[in-house]
Amino acid sequence: MGLPVPVLDDKTFNEIVDEARSLIPRYYPEWTDHNVHDPGITFIELFAWLAEMQIYQLDQITDRNYIKFLKLLDYYPYDIQPAKVDITFEQITSEIPIPAGTQIFTGVEPEQLVYEVQEDFNLIPAQIKSIITTYDSKTVDNTEANEAENVYFGAFGEKAQKEGILGLGLAFSEIPNNEIHITFILFEDDLPAQGTHGDEPSQVIPSADIVWEYQNDGTWKDLPVLKDSTLVLTRNGRIVFLLPSDIEIDDNDGLCWIRCRIQDGWYEIVPYISRILINTVSAVQVETMRNEDLGTSSGFPDQKVRLKKKPVMRASRDVGPFGGGDVLDWHGLLKMMNNQAELPEPGKRITGMFDENTQNLISEWDESEIGISLKYAVLSALNMVMENRDLYDIEVFKKVKIPDELKKLTDHLDTISYIELKTLNCFLIEAAFPDTITKRNLVVQVQGDEEEWETWFEVNDFTYSDPDDHHYHLDTREGKITFGNGLNGRIPPEQRKIRAKLYKTSQGPKGNITKEQKFRIAKYRTITGENRKEATGGKLAESINHAKGRAKKDFRTHYRAITSEDYEQLACSTPGLRVCRAKAITNYHPDYPCITVPGNVTVVTVPHTREWNFPPVPGNGFMRTVLAHLENHRLITTDIHIIEPEYVKISVQCTVHVMKRYSSGEVTKRINTKLKHFLHPLTGGPDEKGWPFGRSVFPSEIYEIIDDVEGVDYATDVLLRAGELEYQKEAIRIPRYGLAFFGEQYIEFI
Repeated sequence: MGLPVPVLDDKTFNEIVDEARSLIPRYYPEWTDHNVHDPGITFIELFAWLAEMQIYQLDQITDRNYIKFLKLLDYYPYDIQPAKVDITFEQITSEIPIPAGTQIFTGVEPEQLVYEVQEDFNLIPAQIKSIITTYDSKTVDNTEANEAENVYFGAFGEKAQKEGILGLGLAFSEIPNNEIHITFILFEDDLPAQGTHGDEPSQVIPSADIVWEYQNDGTWKDLPVLKDSTLVLTRNGRIVFLLPSDIEIDDNDGLCWIRCRIQDGWYEIVPYISRILINTVSAVQVETMRNEDLGTSSGFPDQKVRLKKKPVMRASRDVGPFGGGDVLDWHGLLKMMNNQAELPEPGKRITGMFDENTQNLISEWDESEIGISLKYAVLSALNMVMENRDLYDIEVFKKVKIPDELKKLTDHLDTISYIELKTLNCFLIEAAFPDTITKRNLVVQVQGDEEEWETWFEVNDFTYSDPDDHHYHLDTREGKITFGNGLNGRIPPEQRKIRAKLYKTSQGPKGNITKEQKFRIAKYRTITGENRKEATGGKLAESINHAKGRAKKDFRTHYRAITSEDYEQLACSTPGLRVCRAKAITNYHPDYPCITVPGNVTVVTVPHTREWNFPPVPGNGFMRTVLAHLENHRLITTDIHIIEPEYVKISVQCTVHVMKRYSSGEVTKRINTKLKHFLHPLTGGPDEKGWPFGRSVFPSEIYEIIDDVEGVDYATDVLLRAGELEYQKEAIRIPRYGLAFFGEQYIEFI
């Protein structure tokens, strides 16, 4: 229960007047005429009216106040969010490179929407002609299922066991020289939402180990994978391959075959696929504006200029990884990285953190065409540096102008959050390679004394701005830029040119277009594409009320693991995973089960799974992901262990007396359904929330379950068996990290 909020404007105009009139005899007894015609009473009424207005204002809190309060708590209202869509191009007759940032249009003026490609893409003259799944010596042709609407198929069969294979037969009019992108859209309508925990990013380690191979001379060879955003076919995304020159065309069907094979491990949730597509580009509904002239400075305080496009997008606080679209000039970037002698200290420090393979690829580049392997290696290395807490060094970056909000983070690098670390490092990387890596936010520049462009920095307000600080404030909704007044924030010198070097705008929810819309690329008018699914994700800027509600909800979220319930809730909210159940066992070490080990907490995790992939067993990657999440929230003196549950298979043998006019076959089915539901680790138990960890199975409960079945008169001689042990009349004991599930039933009818 919260503290009561006082109401400050609790006095009305009449109450203030009456109170003032009652005080007249005490302070001025000579004043005896208290009627309304008296001029003194008129003044009292005037001041009472002013006082009432002031008291009313004291009880009001504006949106600006709420924004300040939210900022103190490190909460910021979300800006406008762009829609995302996958666009499929068909009837491609030759290779067409689509650089990152290419604009794709849909609709007609003035309602035309602009989408931009996120990654470098290569349209190729190819088709997926055959899709074959092989498992348990069975072969299933899923080609027609891939073309049908609302039909899905198992990538590796129903169980997705080791050595399961997904084969793709590709038809090329000409084998491409560049990379090939294949998009996978999974069927997930029957699954719950993935776990989330505040703004924490998903860092899932897959349990399955798969390899991609291509066919050559009757054998299968490793196929290089440049990028896999599907995380080994556990989510929607695309896989980028570098097709080898020695891939062969099969003599029987005229296709080039590649395949995916489960090499080790398993899937907690068997991947089911809705569509496998080729020549499908991922685009975002944004429009990038560059070098926009904003006029010249008037030299007056609080000058305002407006951008041509609104609303303006800001980068998300959770800075995403660098992609191909973030590099403005690949040749310029690689030249800087390759010329270590002239590279400034910040650039040297960043490239020095690259892995040896990436450094070798950069040094071997001869300033000719930039291969896709080199691009992906550099982007991967930059993303690794972005997560490195050792990047910032005060001496190395002393010449870099760092905004005050980021400068504060450098004082406690060991304790700042993951999101804050990536935000700081992203800025440092962008600053180290100017004009080659794009800025994520609006870049405002004012012409300096020698006609060079000086970059100014955005602030939420000018409260802490000094007279010489190059600061501006941005109203994202109106596209309005405000400069300082000379006391708080510098005034741009008179007659100096002002420009917006770069910014992005989006229409938010207007970009959530329906499926089957036509798209065209400005440069290639004859090529059209179509979105097979609706565009999603476009949202308006968050309202203050919604941000307040989000902050309240976040305060009720557990972020520190202290009690057993805390560990269980945190495990179930692991970002990116679908954890169905968790059980924390205190003072227990799985390697020493017979003794009490203080300071140890063992968490038993149960993943969500599809019904036919039963019982649900977490893989090694699944448990490592949960462990990494809990490690960030545990007390410093606690050791955490993650284990899988021990499943105890319960079989039932009994004699059932059936009522007249009931079929024993139907009664058997009903008994089987009831027992399977009751002895279910996810939905069973007395409360139907899953069989309780460590709870024994009692024959009396089985009697009760069977007696309630329609058609059963009564049951006798109930015996229980755990696994392959002997049947017994006593209860089956379940270990405290164990769960019961139904096995078999043997019923004798009388």
